[in-house]
Amino acid sequence: MHGSDINLINVYLKDKNFFDDAGLLLRAYFTGSKVIYRGESEIDSYISSVSEDEKVFYILDDCLHCRLDAFLPEYKETLGKSKGEIHDIFKKSLYESLMEYTGKKLPWGFLTGVRPSKRAMALLNDKCDNKKEVTDILKERYLISDKKSELAYEVAKKEKVIINNLSDKNSISLYIHIPFCPSVCAYCSFATVLNDSVLTDRYADALCVELEAFKDRLSGKNINSIYMGGGTPTALSASQLEKVLLCVENNYNLSELLEYTVEAGRADSITKEKLEVLKRHNITRISVNPQTFNQKTLDIIGRNHTTDDVYAAYNLARELGFDNINMDVILGLPGETRDDILKTAECLKELAPNSITMHSLSFKRAAAFTTSKSLYNNYEYISTDEYQDILGRAAEELNMTPYYMYRQQNMTGNLENVGYSKEGFECLYNIFIMEEVQSIIAFGAGSSTKCIFDNGRIERAENVKNVEQYINRVDEMIDRKNKLLDQYN
Repeated sequence: MHGSDINLINVYLKDKNFFDDAGLLLRAYFTGSKVIYRGESEIDSYISSVSEDEKVFYILDDCLHCRLDAFLPEYKETLGKSKGEIHDIFKKSLYESLMEYTGKKLPWGFLTGVRPSKRAMALLNDKCDNKKEVTDILKERYLISDKKSELAYEVAKKEKVIINNLSDKNSISLYIHIPFCPSVCAYCSFATVLNDSVLTDRYADALCVELEAFKDRLSGKNINSIYMGGGTPTALSASQLEKVLLCVENNYNLSELLEYTVEAGRADSITKEKLEVLKRHNITRISVNPQTFNQKTLDIIGRNHTTDDVYAAYNLARELGFDNINMDVILGLPGETRDDILKTAECLKELAPNSITMHSLSFKRAAAFTTSKSLYNNYEYISTDEYQDILGRAAEELNMTPYYMYRQQNMTGNLENVGYSKEGFECLYNIFIMEEVQSIIAFGAGSSTKCIFDNGRIERAENVKNVEQYINRVDEMIDRKNKLLDQYN
């Protein structure tokens, strides 16, 4: 591949509206590279050094330079087209040129969005009701591979059934964010802070203030799902967890609640006392997330627990009666080999959770893998279709099928994250947030309320990420959300 070690990409493009499309595709090929918009006016200072056969992509001054005006849709191509279709014309043309330049195809073709299954869902909603018809359109229209086209179809088919059974426009979900962890993993860029009992006490109090502020406003809504995520919610103490869960119970009508998830997450935060609190408050679904069952990898990424701790936490949850447990794993962690993936697959089959979420490592700007690259230079980050297939087969052996997926920027292998579950154990919240079919009212630092209007318009209200600012400005966060809900209700 040309420019495999490229760190900086300059994009020359007269219409900046297409720059984001270009950046996403370029980063898909050159993972971790910084992409800068230069504009058409800056070309002249470089062009004299470039040969005739390097007019589109050329390496100069250790940077990749990309002249992309030739891919902008002509006027006749835009007639009668939607904005999305016009951008697809640009992306398809650029992608075909990048394929030729690098000699590499991407599994998702030129699709760069977070939600590839939405394309399949749109086709199903347009009465394309057989697999071949849907997958053929995905392959031809977006240049997606056979395997990924089939995955998008299977996920959309499962989601469509669940969504159609929950079509009440008066239904919403709640998200509650707990931004604390026992330590920060090297791949993580969430606004997590290390556990501090004074800070977590203040945070739980502020969170309850925000929750209580909307008890009347949301009283007429049917709450289908609640998801407490993080961070690691069980980084809170048992008493702090109890305070927040009681606050929810005392202020909201949960008679229509179908699912209540607490992402317990890390084994080093799970205790019998905390699990008993969750059980006492009717939590229906939890996660116990190993990420890998290889101890050397856990040590590298900064998870301060052992694989034995994962087994102990999982078995304790089963003993206490939790019958819906998810486990997250990550492909592409530093130094992990095929044998390591096989070991993780065998451990998953031994424990037999009700669902598995399979992630491909994403290099986030604020994570240690990106900010402290020199510490991890000796490791390879490998995520391949073969590795996905190993874990996918393990899920199939546990009678699971894929039910939701999403993608992120800078993913190893340019792959995707996929949720597998046994029948009836699909996480409703995951489907709602990915397919954007239900408004989600969010609470806590760094959370984002997302309202879906009848005409399909989506509006958001963001809470500040910084924990101290959230605590001190919780009244402002309440006001932001109220202004959005004034439009929505």
